[in-house]
Order: sequence, then C-alpha cells, then structure tokens
Amino acid sequence: MYVTELVVADTVNTMPEATIKATADHGELRGDTVHGTYDASRQVFADLQNLGISYDDVVQVLEDEGVAKFEASWNELLGTIKKNMGRRLLSDSRCPDPGRPGDPDVEEPMIKMLYKPVSLLVSVLGGVLAGAIFKRVWKVSAGEDDAPKATEAGRGWREVLLAAALQGAIFALVKAAVDRAAAKGTYKLTGTWPGPEDQRSDGDAWPRPAR
Repeated sequence: MYVTELVVADTVNTMPEATIKATADHGELRGDTVHGTYDASRQVFADLQNLGISYDDVVQVLEDEGVAKFEASWNELLGTIKKNMGRRLLSDSRCPDPGRPGDPDVEEPMIKMLYKPVSLLVSVLGGVLAGAIFKRVWKVSAGEDDAPKATEAGRGWREVLLAAALQGAIFALVKAAVDRAAAKGTYKLTGTWPGPEDQRSDGDAWPRPAR
C-alpha cells in the first residue's frame, strides 16, 4: 500500500475514505520510510525513464485528471444546492419574489459559503507544495537533504534561524499564490469573488462585473 511507504514526520498525506479504512484495517506502519531511501528512489526513477516512462508526463496526467474531477464535483454540488435553494424559496410564502437559480442574491452567499471548505483543502495542498519547494531549495542552496531543526544539538543558531526564515518566506509566498489562484479560479468559474470585495477610497464597493 502506497500510504505505508510515505510515512515521515511533519508531513500531511491526504487519502480517500476507502484508503483510510484499508490502512486502519491491514496497513503496517513501520515508522519513517522516507529518510535513508533517497538513492534507491532516484534509481527507481532512472529505471522508469530508461523504460520510456516519463515522470513529468505521468504527473501532468494525474494533475489534469484531478483538476477535472474537482471541477465536475464542484459543478454538481453547486447545481444541487441551487436547485434545492430555489425550491425552498419558492415554497416560502414570506418571499414575494422567490429566488431562482441564477439569482445573484441566492448564488453569491452560497458560493462564498461553499468556498470555505474548498479554501481549507487548498491551504493543505499549498502547505504540501511549499514543503516540497523548501526541501528542494534547501538542498540546492545548502547541499543537504534535510534542513536543520531547532532541537538538533549539533546545529548552530545561524543555520537554524536561516532555515526557519527561508521556510517561512517560502510558505508565505506559496500560500498567498495558491489562495489567490483559488479565488481567481472561483471567480472565473462562478462570476463571484469568494473573499471580501475591494473598497474604493471613497468607501463604495467596486462595481460588479457583468456575468
């Protein structure tokens, strides 16, 4: 099972519910299965490349398929909620002009509400991406596979603080980029900006774009 081969400290691994249950049922966790396997892992990728299997192509296919599935699920969820909210409003006698699917007064609050769990998932993925980028940057700059930890006795203040500052900067940059991309993608897909609307200097909100 791939899960048991990706066990390492300070790492988040997202899994479908079926995989979580399978891991709990018969998975054998052996502790850290990542450190100390770098040379063997590089050899596996080299062997795959020699067999004509491109790592970049495989990752691109997985990314494209994953994005397509997320988009399909989002559209399905949005359509279901629009339909049910439209029915609820139509049956409410206190509403003289019931909201309909496509009504901005119905869609915008709903989209902003649905964006919250999406933003949490995006933040988790952004953290994973930032961790991978930091690891690569540190290896190139310091020539080490792992950055120093504050509790390592053999490390000096300078290298520990430098690693922490670099890691913080990368995490902040990646988080901002991922959050911004998610918000822009939501806006492009739905026509609604999921965060607070910008304010002009005179205090008025910017005009909404045409749908």
